[in-house]
Parts: sequence; structure tokens; C-alpha cells
Amino acid sequence: MIVLTASKASIRLVRLCRNIIENILDRACEDGIEIPIFVLGHYSNGVANGLYYFVGCNIANDKRHRFVVDAATLYRVVVYAEEKKIPILALIHNHVCGAPSPSHYDIEGMASWPVIWVIYSCSGSAEAWIPLTEKNRVYGIRKITLEWIDDCGSMVYSCDDIG
Repeated sequence: MIVLTASKASIRLVRLCRNIIENILDRACEDGIEIPIFVLGHYSNGVANGLYYFVGCNIANDKRHRFVVDAATLYRVVVYAEEKKIPILALIHNHVCGAPSPSHYDIEGMASWPVIWVIYSCSGSAEAWIPLTEKNRVYGIRKITLEWIDDCGSMVYSCDDIG
């Protein structure tokens, strides 16, 4: 599987498309559910740039407080990343209740997905985090700068597009 391979110590900034994220996650907030979004893109000189966004279906029992990504989205993301040779840079999701900081569920998930995690609060703020992992265990998290891009021609795929 192709995931971000750059040294986590060197990542200082992630750039993402504001209108894509806000449109998707604002709707999720209105519905009172968490929605996961995988971001594929490029990394260079400490900056991760999101290009492709895959919106997952949340199949968790308690969609208000956590997310579980459906298998079809995971498969589609991994296949697309491998075919295009573009790494999975980030995992974005919203918090219906609370701040844009990692919950205990998020920290557990970071062990499986050691990429940039962006958390969007339904109050409108967002923060980006890098999990510090060793042997599939998270021993810390580091906040990095999140920069919104307003004019982007990114591609979006949703779980509804996956047949």
C-alpha cells in the first residue's frame, strides 16, 4: 500500500482544498455524523499537497462519535494510490461534538493509518496532526500547520460512486 513515506519529523504543512472539505463536512455536521475523507497527493520540502479526495461511508454503529470506513472505499483508495503511484497523505474527518483534536478513537486509528490526520470541528475550526508511531503504537502526536486552498481543481470520489 502506498502511504506517506516522508519522515514525519520533516512534515510541517498540509495544503487542502477548502471548498471540498467544508462542503462535505458541513453537510455531515448538519446530519450529526462523522464522515471520513482520504486524501492522496504529493509531498515535497516539508509540505503535503492534497489532490484527490475519497469520501468514505461511515459504517460505525455510533456515527455521531466515531467513524469506521467501509471496505469498498478502503479498497478504492488503495488501488487508486497504487495505480497512480500517488501516496495517501491524510485522513480527514469531522467531530460533531467537541474540538478538532484527536479523540481516543482517533489515536487508536492513527496506529493503523500513520498519515496526517485533519480533524474538522462542526464549530468550523480544523487542525492537522501527525501521529508519532513505532511498531504500530502511537507514542505521541504533533500538530502541524493546515493551509486552505480556495481555488483547486481537485478530484472527489464518494462511497456512492463506488460500485
